[in-house]
Amino acid sequence: MCNTKQELRNEFTELIGEVRVKNLFTGYGIFQEDAMFALSQNDAIFVRAEGELVPYLERLGAVAYSLNPNNMSKLALYHYYQLPPSVRKNKTLFKQVINLSIQQIKRKKLSENLAKKERIKELANFTIKHERLLAKINIHTVSDFRALGAIHSYVRLKKLGIPASIDLLWTFRAALMDKHVNLLTEKEKSSTLIKLNLMLEANGMRKIKGC
Repeated sequence: MCNTKQELRNEFTELIGEVRVKNLFTGYGIFQEDAMFALSQNDAIFVRAEGELVPYLERLGAVAYSLNPNNMSKLALYHYYQLPPSVRKNKTLFKQVINLSIQQIKRKKLSENLAKKERIKELANFTIKHERLLAKINIHTVSDFRALGAIHSYVRLKKLGIPASIDLLWTFRAALMDKHVNLLTEKEKSSTLIKLNLMLEANGMRKIKGC
């Protein structure tokens, strides 16, 4: 048992970085942070997938856990799909599938967390000051803010002549990612800045240089 857990840990860590492997009644759960993205059972790998990811996995030959005849006597784990050996052997493809699953889980969790927020001031990094600021551009709910997005909200403020520093953009971006602004990576800031400058240019406004 210990050998199996270590082998799984080594296999997945090599592909995507540190993972945890936990004993489950159905086999072994494989986690990155708190997201269980895969299940190992009888030397087979099942990856979690919903929505648009499902047909992609099925085209690769994956089969839903609940439809596998070998699993009919066990509790069905919905949203898990058994990968064919060919995918697992192809390290590049296997890594891609795993990352797609993890990204989907994180997006769903983020959406659920934000949906629990009723007031804008309840978002990460926000206070009543930010709530009042967004109200000036007719954003009154978390749903409004999510629909418009960080960049569009920032540009709308600039259009009205309301002072908006680049730090405010980072605060907006982090709030919609449900994390502290200091945890934004340089890559996240850079990609956000590129999109912002494209929008500023499209609106005849001056670009912002650097972070």
